[in-house]
Amino acid sequence: MKKLLLPLLISFTVISPTRAQTDPNNIPKPPITELKNFNPYMGTYQVTSDFLGRKFQGSLEWKPAIKNWFLQWTMLLQDESKKIDRELRIMMTWDAGLQKYRLWRFETTPPASPEESEGETKFVNSELLQEWKFKDEKGNYIFRNRMKMTSPDKLLIISEEERESKITQIGITTCTRTVTKNKYTL
Repeated sequence: MKKLLLPLLISFTVISPTRAQTDPNNIPKPPITELKNFNPYMGTYQVTSDFLGRKFQGSLEWKPAIKNWFLQWTMLLQDESKKIDRELRIMMTWDAGLQKYRLWRFETTPPASPEESEGETKFVNSELLQEWKFKDEKGNYIFRNRMKMTSPDKLLIISEEERESKITQIGITTCTRTVTKNKYTL
């Protein structure tokens, strides 16, 4: 049995497809053309926020990551009492197969389900939207960040919840760029 099993395992290993890059003549390229659409938003910001009635301050850094395959958004916030110390990290990229921007949310809360951690980013008119679908005891809803550059160095983020076509604003975040976007441009 062992004599048969070893050759069988080797043949499966040799012929099975792999996700690792092993062919130097066929190196995939990151989606730089699509990710360049985010260049106006990239940089480091000082942040003030009113979210669900609590005041927060902190920073936001939005930059290329993983050799330009992804963009990374890291927001560090504390409330006025310094009792709440939050970190929100979002990774986003262009998915050529699905023809859309995908994003994954990680934060200092209990982990969400895979369906709730993954969202979508899209450009609508002069705004950039980040959206996630959630479910709680009241039912399904969409959490959305609606972003707009109000000047070259000012980013406004309106956070909202949409339930049964009713949209409720739950937060306003103002970001002032402190490090030029050129440092982060793709």
